[in-house]
Amino acid sequence: MQTLLGKVALVTGASRGIGKGIALGLGEAGATVYITGRTTEANQAAVDLPGTIHQTADEVAKLGGNASRSSAITGMTSRWRLYSVASARNKIGWIFW
Repeated sequence: MQTLLGKVALVTGASRGIGKGIALGLGEAGATVYITGRTTEANQAAVDLPGTIHQTADEVAKLGGNASRSSAITGMTSRWRLYSVASARNKIGWIFW
């Protein structure tokens, strides 16, 4: 049952853990999921943990969802974080939190 079909979500920290779980759940429910994370390549994480935003996006697609990925930069200033969210907003519409 896809109850979120036509809805859009932005999930940060989607490379692993809770962020990944949320992205997968939203995708499975039919939402278009924009995911961000710092890890874009396997074995390149700041900590020795598995998972990349590309792997998460692929898993969302396997569950029937639609995911778009964007990497975040470690140490990103608040100004650049705001720019990143504003760019996503321009692509997907209003973001509420």
